[in-house]
Amino acid sequence: MENTMSAYRFQTSKADPWVEPRPYSDANIRRAKHGPLQSMYDDPGLLERILSPIMKRAHRFVKNMREN
Repeated sequence: MENTMSAYRFQTSKADPWVEPRPYSDANIRRAKHGPLQSMYDDPGLLERILSPIMKRAHRFVKNMREN
């Protein structure tokens, strides 16, 4: 028996499931895996995280200057 390759190709427009996974259809499954939803607005932003230590030091400095 001779091994020959077919000239026909199977092509589909739908992506394989491992390439594009399905979103969670059940919120309880998503919550069990990833925890509760977190607000984007509760956490301090990048600028606030960078400037916070500087502002705290400046506030302490001004407070000490007023006391003296």
